[in-house]
Amino acid sequence: EDEVASVTFQDQVFRLCVSPPDVDEALWKKSSVANGEPRPSKFQPLRYPVHLQLHFYSTWQGHKDPQSCALASQTYGPNSTALQLPAFVELLGEQVVAPFFLFQIFCVVLWSLDEYWYYALFTLFALLMFESTVAYNRLKSLERLHDISHKNRNQRVWVRRGMAWMSIFVQELVPGDWISLSGSHVAVPADILLLHGTAVCDEALLTGESVPQLKQPLDTADAKALLDLQQHKES
Repeated sequence: EDEVASVTFQDQVFRLCVSPPDVDEALWKKSSVANGEPRPSKFQPLRYPVHLQLHFYSTWQGHKDPQSCALASQTYGPNSTALQLPAFVELLGEQVVAPFFLFQIFCVVLWSLDEYWYYALFTLFALLMFESTVAYNRLKSLERLHDISHKNRNQRVWVRRGMAWMSIFVQELVPGDWISLSGSHVAVPADILLLHGTAVCDEALLTGESVPQLKQPLDTADAKALLDLQQHKES
């Protein structure tokens, strides 16, 4: 078993594999040697299989054995996001220390010294109301994301592991799972690469686009090309 040290900083996990091969070699069959030089021993963020050759994705059919699933689950953890809701006062505090707001406060002080009391007080009240509205909208957006993550907690999805299809909870999904989405209004909180078929995806919560986007299967004509998240974003 590999000796791995990990630390968590600002909700991001950094790992150091003391005795190679690292998990990306064990799971995704990538070489740990690049350009003839061994990979440097240092803490790095979790690496996901998102920059491999297109041939890998066209031939990959999910985890073949329970050991592979257990290794992915141990490395990446559950498919869930612990979203901590901040208090309204905390969000408002972030707004009032912004440079533009401080500049406006400085202007209010100058107007007060010039005996524009009514104008200065009205401007200060308007600034506080505006920043409070922005903080309130941010809080509501975070609450919607939090509610969606809890609402999808009992969502189940079909996944192929080994030679059999099984139904599991979305929290049990791990990178490399080969899943099947059928029917309408299927909500799966995960980053998914579309390999077969088409789908219409509502990305309003992520990108702000109110119009649902049509997703096409990954084009693997150039099998040696690398997956590019921008170039292949339609998949």
